[in-house]
Amino acid sequence: MSNEPTSPTPPTPPFLQRIWPTVIPVLAALGIPTGAVTYYLTKHPLQSLAVFLLYELGVFVIGFLGKVWGKLEEPLAEHIATWLKQWTITVLSRYHRQYYNYLRYQHRDFDVKGLSTLGTYTLELDQVFVELRIDPSTPQAASGSPIQVPHTLLVEKTHSLWDYLTATSLRQQHLVVIGPPGSGKTTLLKHVVLGLTAQHKLFHRRKQHPLPGKMPILLFLRDHVQSINEYADYTLVNAIQDHLTHWKQATPPEGWFQRQLRRGRCLVMLDGLDEVADPQARRKVVDWVEQQMSSWSRNRFLVTSRPFGYRSNPLPNVAVLEVRPFTTEQVERFVHQWYLAIEIMSKLKDDPGVRMRASNDADALLQRLRTTPEIFDLTVNPLLLTMIATVHRYGGELPGNRCALYAEMCEVFLGKRQQARGQNLEFTPVQTQAVLAPLAAHMMSRGIRDIACDEAQHIIEEPLKWMTTSVNSAAFLQKVEQMSGLLLERENGVYSFAHLTFQEFLAACSLKEKQQGQLLVTHVGETWWRETIRLYCSMADATPILEACLQEEHPQASAIELAIDCDTEAHTVRPDMRVRLDTLLKEGVEDTDPERQHVIANALLARRLRRMVHLKEETFVDTSLITCAEYQVFLDEMRERGSYMQPDHWASYRFTRGWGNRPILGVRRADAKAFCSWLTERDLAGWSYRLPKKGELAQDAALLRGLPTDVGYWLNDEKELSWVGTPVTLPELLLQEMSSLFPDARFSRSLTLARDLDLTQARLAMLNVAMVVYQVCIIYYSVNLKYVSSNRTIQRRFLRYRSDREKELQSFVDLLHEMYLDLLILKKRILGELQPCEGILLVKERK
Repeated sequence: MSNEPTSPTPPTPPFLQRIWPTVIPVLAALGIPTGAVTYYLTKHPLQSLAVFLLYELGVFVIGFLGKVWGKLEEPLAEHIATWLKQWTITVLSRYHRQYYNYLRYQHRDFDVKGLSTLGTYTLELDQVFVELRIDPSTPQAASGSPIQVPHTLLVEKTHSLWDYLTATSLRQQHLVVIGPPGSGKTTLLKHVVLGLTAQHKLFHRRKQHPLPGKMPILLFLRDHVQSINEYADYTLVNAIQDHLTHWKQATPPEGWFQRQLRRGRCLVMLDGLDEVADPQARRKVVDWVEQQMSSWSRNRFLVTSRPFGYRSNPLPNVAVLEVRPFTTEQVERFVHQWYLAIEIMSKLKDDPGVRMRASNDADALLQRLRTTPEIFDLTVNPLLLTMIATVHRYGGELPGNRCALYAEMCEVFLGKRQQARGQNLEFTPVQTQAVLAPLAAHMMSRGIRDIACDEAQHIIEEPLKWMTTSVNSAAFLQKVEQMSGLLLERENGVYSFAHLTFQEFLAACSLKEKQQGQLLVTHVGETWWRETIRLYCSMADATPILEACLQEEHPQASAIELAIDCDTEAHTVRPDMRVRLDTLLKEGVEDTDPERQHVIANALLARRLRRMVHLKEETFVDTSLITCAEYQVFLDEMRERGSYMQPDHWASYRFTRGWGNRPILGVRRADAKAFCSWLTERDLAGWSYRLPKKGELAQDAALLRGLPTDVGYWLNDEKELSWVGTPVTLPELLLQEMSSLFPDARFSRSLTLARDLDLTQARLAMLNVAMVVYQVCIIYYSVNLKYVSSNRTIQRRFLRYRSDREKELQSFVDLLHEMYLDLLILKKRILGELQPCEGILLVKERK
């Protein structure tokens, strides 16, 4: 037995002694053994009270949560059951795989709006696709012409669409891609679809265009215009379901697309925002697109349109990108890839012999294009290039211009190839076109791309009567579709032309044939008719169109641009109308509207390059100096790139008002060469631009009789001017000023700046400081030179050193004199006391 003393039992607190008779029965009622409670309370009264309170709190919380669970149990269970059901259905249905398979099978063919139906073989898009160049732009700056090179053709570095889709800074930015007809917008979207399906785990073959977590949705807006206009509650999900139903695809699990859109997993591509003729209907479509962007803002949207169709109804809060024309390198790559794919498909094998044949055929086409500038100009457009390659392979000779190319293409489509093979046709290509042309004109006048079969049959009944055939209108439409692919039955009972370009061309043919060109005069302000008007002018007299464009005292920039395009491609124009347009262009370079002034200046520059005079072989020379307005186009684009190349004596970034048609003078030689390089970049027809070489124009001085005699132009390989007349020397007053400052100065007496000063931001104050610095340097080195020359204490063995040092210092002082003179000339020019004399004369030759 231990002898250690035991601790005394602490006394029970008085307040517990008072409530003890009440606590014991309560605890007993709660089911806690009385003995245990009595013992614990006796030993640890305070701890026991805390445990009691915690116990009661726990009982209360559990009871409260039980009541909450009773309220939540049923809806929560229902929600979880629904989610499990949807997840199970999605997994078991494997719809994601089905949808991606559909996208790949639907868009893998290289079908440039029906051209694939012409040949025996269908090419895959991957075989011939050439990545398009995409650059930021504005709808006003973008060109709507299929063959006109935009004024902002190239930047220092061009990009593909993938660069914009994957850029971190543009992750939440919606994009609009604009481009002229046939520039490859739809094909580009199909390429994006294939790229996204290829990066999916189901397709491991390509992963070069990662866009993580984005599922492609491609819709053609023309298919949904009617629904958008008829149903106020028509949504993007409805459009997707209608699209899948049209292509007889399996119905997705309930809510499947809504879930993808809610999670922001989609890249929604909407093609053809401009393919709605009615302005009100187009406005509704634009509003609908804007609403879908707002409703599903977590997703990316990519919309395509022609520039003129987008200008009148732009989308808010989007980045506008422009498809750039093909470069020469892209043209060559496409032609070689296209011929190789054709040969592989036709021979059903890929060996050196097949590749040699394809390469020879491609080179033959490229050589033909290089010797025909009018056709080479068309190759900047992917659709026209595809047509050229198709005509070259299946039709033989290439036509001489765009309108002739369309006509040749229609003939090839409508039976020329079958005729060449000896097949007997029930009606010739010319007869078929004569029937389809009124149908195209009718569709253009109604502003539609699709026409019901009954209505189409009614339109062609009359022209069919003039054909020696017993085929009725319904059978005729079926035969045309089966034979050519130029007219397609897009869905049951609904026809459309394979490409809007063919509809526009055939409509122009119909109006010319029926001598109804006056109808186009009322449509000169409508973007829907723009291409038809241009094509009509290339086949007929463009005078009425030009009169309509220029009837206002201050025509809109779009009207002037259309007039310029029509005049450029016109079959004929009344001489007085052409004089009126020329006068407008000359006066328009001073226009107060920057957009109108830019359009006119760019047109004058393009006209200048077309009208250069032949010098020798494939070399042409200009007969006048570049004007201020034309040079301003170059300056504006360079300033967008961050380069400032205006003459140093200018007080601003623009030429002085009233000087638009005067020669640009005072240009640095380096800037003149940069201007030539810029023109070469813009020209995709194989021409290179440069400054004249020394003595190159000596035998053809008569070409330059119209130039001012007191100016000169920079030479390509010389740091000097070639004077038009007698070389102009420095004014006597300026010579006296130099002589008074530096009596021993030696310098050139020419009025030309001796070197590129690159004083872009020059101001008089800054210039005066520079001149003072030069004065100090000249005085210092002149004193040093005199000291070396006059020092006779140097021993004989150092005479050679003294002579070398003297020559070195003299050369340096002469250089300082010339540089100071340049600054003095520049100062006089800024003050308006001395006129500049350095201009730009262009020579172009084949690259």
